[in-house]
Amino acid sequence: MNQPSFSLRPVPFALSLGIFLMIALAACLLFALVVPEGGLHRPWLQFFPGFDWNPVGIVVALVESFFYGFVSGIVFAPIFNLFAAGHVTLDKAS
Repeated sequence: MNQPSFSLRPVPFALSLGIFLMIALAACLLFALVVPEGGLHRPWLQFFPGFDWNPVGIVVALVESFFYGFVSGIVFAPIFNLFAAGHVTLDKAS
């Protein structure tokens, strides 16, 4: 019986994940401007070395978030493809 094969292409997936994390960080930064006492800066200082509330620090954080997403996508896609090979079924009866 032929089963459809699903696979993720690593580079497009990594680019998508990197851009998504950049957008999420930008949304968090905008939220921090609206609610400055929210305490959101602590994780940024931990996960984004070089982050500061100036244009250079914000660009550094955006580049780092893209990098984290890209690396995660490059690592995740082949692992997904390894486990999904031959194990994906669309049959609801199983």
